[in-house]
Amino acid sequence: MTMRNQVRDSTARRATDVLVACVGLVVLTPVLAVVAVLVRCRLGPPVLFRQRRVGRNGREFEILKFRTMRTASHPGEPDRARQTGLGSVLRRTSLDELPQLVNILRAEMTLIGPRPTLPEQVRNYNPRQRGRLAVRPGLTGWAQVCGRNSLDWPRRISLDIWYIEHRSWLLDLRIVLLTVGRLIRPCGVVGPGGINPGFPCGGDANPADRSEQLTVHGNGVHEHLATEGAGMCDVGDVRLDDGSERCEQSSTMPPRIDGGSDPPPGVPNRPLNVTRAMRYLQEHFADPELSLDKVAKAAGLSRWHFCRTMRRYTGRRFVDHVNTLRVERAAILLTATSATVTDVGRQVGYRDMRHFRRMFKQWSGLSPSDYRDRRQL
Repeated sequence: MTMRNQVRDSTARRATDVLVACVGLVVLTPVLAVVAVLVRCRLGPPVLFRQRRVGRNGREFEILKFRTMRTASHPGEPDRARQTGLGSVLRRTSLDELPQLVNILRAEMTLIGPRPTLPEQVRNYNPRQRGRLAVRPGLTGWAQVCGRNSLDWPRRISLDIWYIEHRSWLLDLRIVLLTVGRLIRPCGVVGPGGINPGFPCGGDANPADRSEQLTVHGNGVHEHLATEGAGMCDVGDVRLDDGSERCEQSSTMPPRIDGGSDPPPGVPNRPLNVTRAMRYLQEHFADPELSLDKVAKAAGLSRWHFCRTMRRYTGRRFVDHVNTLRVERAAILLTATSATVTDVGRQVGYRDMRHFRRMFKQWSGLSPSDYRDRRQL
């Protein structure tokens, strides 16, 4: 998508957000009033719950929700003990989220996008996960309709990143329709056993010592990290009303090295020709002369068939795989060497340094120089 088309798309989305939020607030005024009175009578003041969340490009804002828990009777009282019948109904029907229409009017949120998370969680994102902050957080999103709190956090973030990489009006329409279905038949409101999954906050192992290994699943090849952080921080989902559980451990997990996020639900295992293409990409991604035709030839497919097959079995475009591999290697070089940003960009295959910086910031949320400074602290 060209820069001009991106601006038009962003303007159209913002206009849609404002229009829908205004109409929604007017039409739902009676519902908002009834819920506010019920919360005031059953749970007492305040009616609204306010909490700091992280929005687009890491900017924090104050999210608005109807309260669903009573005030703690003593310090450290668990959230489960504070739950109420009214709160359960509001959560199950998502009526507690309606005040976020105001956040949409403030341009802090959008209708469809990743759900806003706590600053403590964002501080533990790896560079690729920070790509989740490339768009405004949404009232509903792809991860919400694909499982919500029944999914663990890595899977949820992976689905959000996949949505951002494949964002389109058609996909947004599909999410809206699925959201209506989830409202009619709620599922995944809370995690298994009534407890929302905690956010992984790193473990005892040194991230730099985590080795890479190749694992074969059926016809597909996936590279993954041999060790995972065992520490969990029970901050839960956006449903926590007090945000009392904080993530004290600040360990950055290393980036993925498999060339992209997990494919969307329902994507089948990769066939052998896609596996060959991925191996070829792993070996030649830093070649400035790398082209789609070369990789398609290595996979034994025509250009058209290769594009179609890659999109089907990996959920991503060829150019997305190449850029991800290049910026991940660039991140390693920026941390481990003293080479200039321009030299690093050339080493990983970029000729246009503006394009390199743009891709790196989209991937990590930081410019290459800022990323190096942050890692060296």
